[in-house]
Amino acid sequence: MLEKNIVKNKGSKGGRPPKIIENVLNKLIEAFSWGCTDLEACDYAGISHTCLYNYQNKYPEFIERKVTLKHHPTLLARRIIYHTLVTGNDVQLARYMVDKADGRPKQAMDLKNDMNLTVILKSYKDLE
Repeated sequence: MLEKNIVKNKGSKGGRPPKIIENVLNKLIEAFSWGCTDLEACDYAGISHTCLYNYQNKYPEFIERKVTLKHHPTLLARRIIYHTLVTGNDVQLARYMVDKADGRPKQAMDLKNDMNLTVILKSYKDLE
């Protein structure tokens, strides 16, 4: 009986099993690709932020991947804006993009839903 325990434990290194296993890592990657903060991603994956930071210290290449993943929603938004401009479906969006590129501080856009609303977009300078 003692021999069975010795053979059984011979291959193990001992210690705690890692918290970040494949399914937890996949959840973190998924949350970061949504643009989540570290705390939001940890909550979604069911781990503490300390666990994430320890993982990043052990695997520093994950930090760069995390930063890249966090930009994913912005990239998707730019793709949608580009597609909308190319197809010519939204003239107001095109005007807004031109005004933004020209550095104009504000632009009024009419939204056509159930009611007509005017949204004023101001530059950060106007808010100060």
